[in-house]
Amino acid sequence: MRICEVCRKDFKDDNSRILECERCEAHHCAKCLKIEDELYDKLMQRNDFHWYCGGCESKVMQSIHLEEIEKKLVDFMSKVDYKMKTLEGNVYKKLAEMEEKMNERLKDTLPIRQ
Repeated sequence: MRICEVCRKDFKDDNSRILECERCEAHHCAKCLKIEDELYDKLMQRNDFHWYCGGCESKVMQSIHLEEIEKKLVDFMSKVDYKMKTLEGNVYKKLAEMEEKMNERLKDTLPIRQ
């Protein structure tokens, strides 16, 4: 049963000009949406056509926006992690160099025991 949320008409025919929201699955007929037959036919021919009702469109767009932000954050954190590991490696290398220099100086300053 496909009832238009606006005019409440029941569309039983599979060839009815009605759109179903991909999020909430509510139906809206092309007449209530003021979509001309030619445009409706072109939209229905497209494999990449997605339609959301007025109540869901903003929620879907917000969700898409959040996904984009999440991808950017993951990328940013990956770069931060790489930089931290590089910095950590540099610190350990510098510590090893300092330890080696200290050991050399200690050898020079301490008397040799026999």
